[in-house]
Parts: sequence; structure tokens; C-alpha cells
Amino acid sequence: ALFLSLTPIYMIIISIILLFVSYKTSLSNTNLSSNLVTKSMQIANMGRSLSFGNNFIYDTANIVHEIASLGSEGIVLVGAGRQFVNKITDDSSYDLNHESNLISASLDKIHTDISFLQSDVNELKGFIGNYLRAKLSKRNIDIGEYKSKIYEAKNLFSRTSVLLGTEEPKKYLILFQNNMELRPTGGFIGSFGLV
Repeated sequence: ALFLSLTPIYMIIISIILLFVSYKTSLSNTNLSSNLVTKSMQIANMGRSLSFGNNFIYDTANIVHEIASLGSEGIVLVGAGRQFVNKITDDSSYDLNHESNLISASLDKIHTDISFLQSDVNELKGFIGNYLRAKLSKRNIDIGEYKSKIYEAKNLFSRTSVLLGTEEPKKYLILFQNNMELRPTGGFIGSFGLV
């Protein structure tokens, strides 16, 4: 009975370890990182299922599952970003709308997942809730700020095809300004470039 009651806690610990290892390998080995995050989500989900009505275990497993879900979508975003950069720098043709929409959709999913995670952390009671809020506060991490930056990036990527002139040619004036000599536009214009 003791072993059975501790099984969900072991699952949560294993899930957290898998997340940590996935984070450490995310840039060097994307496939391994993706597999580890998937296993972490599965194990955290089993931990939720085996919580036996214990709110502490269920809430902890749920938070770990949500973080793993964010990690999974982050890996998808990194892959889409690499593909986007490779296609831009390659000489072959590609559909800019499709590539930018993949990144925009991934950012939208991350924005939604962070919203769920934020509300769950804010509503979480007990030791885990207090611990997570204290850690976030101590490290000056504002989840709302991250959400707004992700939303802005999503909006930018959803308009990439227009900005890069897919439908019609675009011309941009880039001003190089010295902010040490203030002017109404932000600084003295020393030079400019046309793109």
C-alpha cells in the first residue's frame, strides 16, 4: 500500500527529471529532447490519473504536465524557426505564407498554454502554489510580460509575408541615429539605408 501510494510521487519526480534533461539537450539534439518531453508528459499524466483524490499530487502532476506541454510546443517552434531561416537563406523557392503561419500558429499555442499555466499557478493552494509563486517572484519572472511578448511576436510573424513584399515589392528606409544627440525622431540621423 505504501509503494502504491508513493507511485504518483515517483512519477512526478521522473517527469521533472526528464524535463530537465530535455531542456539541457534541446539545442544539441532536438529529436532526443522531443522524445523526452513526450515521455515526461505521459508520465505526468499517469501521475495525475493515480493521484487517488490527493489534490497535492494531482495539482503538482498537472503543473508538470503543462510545463512539458509548453516544452513540446517550444521544440516545435524551434524546428519551424530553423526551417524558416534555412528556406530564407537557401536559393530554392518556398511559400512564405506557409512558413510564417507555422511559426505564428506555434506562438499562438504557446500563448494559450502559458495563459493556462499562469491561471493554474495563481489558483494553486498549499505548498506547491506558494513555492512556485515565491520562485517566480524571487527571479522577477512576470508571466504576463512573457505572454505579451509572445503575442507581439505572433502578430509580427502573421504579417511577415506582407512585410517582406510577397504580394508587391516593398522599400524600407532605415535610419541610423545617434541617441546621444537627441532629435524628435530619437537621435541625430548620421546615415541611412534603403532596403
